[in-house]
Amino acid sequence: MIENPIDWYLSNKNIDKEVIKRARGIKNTQKSLQVLSVHLLIKELIRQRRTKLQLCYYESGKPYFRGFEYKISISHSKEMVAVILSGEKEPGIDIEKITSRIERISGKFMTELELHTAGCFDNNRKLEYMHLIWGAKEAMYKLYGDGSLEFKTNLLVKPFNFKREGEFKGLIKKENFSQEVSGYYEKINEYMLVFVTGD
Repeated sequence: MIENPIDWYLSNKNIDKEVIKRARGIKNTQKSLQVLSVHLLIKELIRQRRTKLQLCYYESGKPYFRGFEYKISISHSKEMVAVILSGEKEPGIDIEKITSRIERISGKFMTELELHTAGCFDNNRKLEYMHLIWGAKEAMYKLYGDGSLEFKTNLLVKPFNFKREGEFKGLIKKENFSQEVSGYYEKINEYMLVFVTGD
């Protein structure tokens, strides 16, 4: 969670100067805070705060490190940021604030079975379930990393026992490509965190 004001990040010696320069060029304060806090979180995760990290992006928007062996996925929503690093398997992560807006767009990303399952829950649980399905598909989309996937037809979440937190299996399928993924989800306050790795 982003808890400090932007000046705290801009004066933090563990954040590379290039990142601070980029953040200063962003007009939206919330987005600047997200850029700065993601960079700091990455350094915390790899426990090399003084190491200069070159975080780059492919044309598709997928992030990667130049000259560093870890694979990475990043997500942010309002005052929350999430990062996952992996030494072997491609990861994907999503964090999203739970709101009723998800219900209005659910038909665009959920299958008939997923919509039917959502209808079995009371309103709060229904919104949480819909955010879980969205997060799972967003994380799979990031893991795939090459764009051009339809959330409703190319990204599937296999039936599972929906709780406050747990695991699930997913499938990315497109033409001659098919990959199973393992996923984990957890509700954190008003947010749904979901991440996946390739099996």
